[in-house]
Amino acid sequence: MDYEVVDGTARSGEDFIPTSGTLNFEPGQPSATFNVTILNGNEFKDQNETVVLKLMNPKPLNDIARRAVLGTPNIAVLNIIDDELNNVPPGVQDTSFNQGAATDDFVDTVDIQDDEKYIIGGAGAVGPTKGI
Repeated sequence: MDYEVVDGTARSGEDFIPTSGTLNFEPGQPSATFNVTILNGNEFKDQNETVVLKLMNPKPLNDIARRAVLGTPNIAVLNIIDDELNNVPPGVQDTSFNQGAATDDFVDTVDIQDDEKYIIGGAGAVGPTKGI
């Protein structure tokens, strides 16, 4: 399955490093991860911003026994909390995440692991997985 990280209100190259690639799932593997590098620049106007995470092109498409299906929604919104505006150190988990107010209501959890990888979990199935 391919992924792409694109501009929301945050701008690529200024607020985050744009990235795209392919997530590979082995049989029985429930999840895969990718990194989003957030840039900690000093902007003229400090504000919270968003980045859009997109999933697309599930594979294989032609093997009926192993066919991958991409559910909906296939996007998630990553909130970048401004560290100067909110006085929160970079890399700290967004504890203000409100699953009831999320754009994609199937996203239940966003967490940052010790290795700085994000875990996004939800109730909607994404191919054979239940999260990213």
